[in-house]
Amino acid sequence: MDILAHGLWTAVIYNRTKFKLRLWAVLFGIAPDLLSFGWIFVDSIFSRGFNFGPPDINNIPAALFVTYNIWHSLFVWLFIFGIVWLILKRPWWPLAGSLLHIAIDVPLHDANFKPTPWLWPVSNYTVNGYSWAHPVFMLVNYSLLVTIYIIWFIGRWRKSQL
Repeated sequence: MDILAHGLWTAVIYNRTKFKLRLWAVLFGIAPDLLSFGWIFVDSIFSRGFNFGPPDINNIPAALFVTYNIWHSLFVWLFIFGIVWLILKRPWWPLAGSLLHIAIDVPLHDANFKPTPWLWPVSNYTVNGYSWAHPVFMLVNYSLLVTIYIIWFIGRWRKSQL
């Protein structure tokens, strides 16, 4: 899924969370892609405008695929979550934004564009899923997001009127 959609879905999932924690969750929800391909994302905005499709895989340096493996791994997420839990002496749930990101990416990446290595470094197993960049999926995904946000804002507006 694209970075914008990851952020929007994370905000929806965390909609009943305090605003500051929701912002942290959204940051962690987009972090796996920003830490992997962030410079490509920023470069594409300034050079071509915002592109809803995946970047050209031939223009991605090999080193970025290593960072992609790291930041899209369930085991790396569990390690970081565990360290933070030990430090804070309680789970810090905004970090689950990254887990949501990984869970969304597993079925929404096909073999043509970087299937998600969610079991790395234990296994190279990936799922040949449905491409998030397919126009039909993009239409459905953003239509759902617009619908949910409209409902969310109407609900908040109604509460403010009481």
